[in-house]
Amino acid sequence: MVKAVFDIKVIIFGTGRLYIKYKKKIKDNVTIVAFCDNDRSRWGEFIDGVVVLPPDKLLQVDYDCIFILTVHAFEIRKQLNELGVDMLKVYDMDHIELLIPHNNIQYIRSYRKDAADQKDTDNDTRSQPYRADIVYGTFLAF
Repeated sequence: MVKAVFDIKVIIFGTGRLYIKYKKKIKDNVTIVAFCDNDRSRWGEFIDGVVVLPPDKLLQVDYDCIFILTVHAFEIRKQLNELGVDMLKVYDMDHIELLIPHNNIQYIRSYRKDAADQKDTDNDTRSQPYRADIVYGTFLAF
């Protein structure tokens, strides 16, 4: 177990398979203060006792960072920027080590498999590939 110096208040953007995959491995010092999703049918639901908000309500929440747990990170980053979110507080799968203890992280070349699985499920294509897919690997927890 990783002992943290301070607690971090996090908004998780994305309530699907990536959150489900990683939720049991989130560090003890991470407190999820809200979820956010673009799926209107999720708004107002509670996941693990925490409410799912629409993106336009994020600025009303007291948080330290937003962690994007979706394969659509490029689009979500653009959306958050347009909403006026401080982009220095936004992280994605390239920074998974901030959310998951280091002893649960395994280096792999990319998370393309998760993206491909999601794409097959959604019949949706990403408008732009991830920097991690092109330039370097990223961290995933197993």
